[in-house]
Amino acid sequence: MAIDVYKEWLGIPEGPRPPDHYQLLRLPQFEDDPEKVRKNYKKLNAHVRKYATGQYSTESQSLLNELARAMLCLTDAEQKLEYDRSQGREIDDRDATTGRRPMTSYLQDQGVLSADQVREVKSHAERTGLSVRDAL
Repeated sequence: MAIDVYKEWLGIPEGPRPPDHYQLLRLPQFEDDPEKVRKNYKKLNAHVRKYATGQYSTESQSLLNELARAMLCLTDAEQKLEYDRSQGREIDDRDATTGRRPMTSYLQDQGVLSADQVREVKSHAERTGLSVRDAL
């Protein structure tokens, strides 16, 4: 009989397998604090490592890899934004890393920039390696 490592080792109730990144790392859905993500990852990583040399070493390594992938995704702003959207999170036009509206969005709403000008600024910033703010 195969072991349910999610239930037995992590205490995740029965349900869809594999669990989403938040369930896996024992976090509230859409947790935005990367330090909390890292803290939970470290705690769970240490717990799962206890099984690394025993009968379930293969399962342990697979789960460690899964925990690492989840932590890396949820601590990278761009990956997290994409992942959260895939999980049904509705995100406004605020910058995912700062919680503020992008300057281009504000300037466009104020009628200072057109949509074409915003695209041009972003393209220029990408080509030259500048931030969008500096390209403005």
